[in-house]
Amino acid sequence: MEEKLIIAVGSRPILYDQSLYTYRDTTLKDRAWQDVSLEVGETAAECVKRWRSLRDRYRRERVKEKEAQRSGVKGKTVCLVTGPDEMRRRGNKVCRHEDLVFIK
Repeated sequence: MEEKLIIAVGSRPILYDQSLYTYRDTTLKDRAWQDVSLEVGETAAECVKRWRSLRDRYRRERVKEKEAQRSGVKGKTVCLVTGPDEMRRRGNKVCRHEDLVFIK
């Protein structure tokens, strides 16, 4: 589900790009979430909830990476993916770090 969700949201900037004028248009965003839910096969509410979780986890990891680089200490990357098919597990959850690069 995660990979499908990331791809579906990534193709709809209205759902993540706050610099867009239409980002604040809730009607358009609701339609976009309905489209995402059809692609993923889950409810729109579940897609929104899962997306927020993925987005927040990605942002936290980016902050940790930047702090580790700044301090000069080799940081421990929790979920960094180095190849398209290679995934690291965190508990029983899978993180596809490079797929979320479109988030700023």
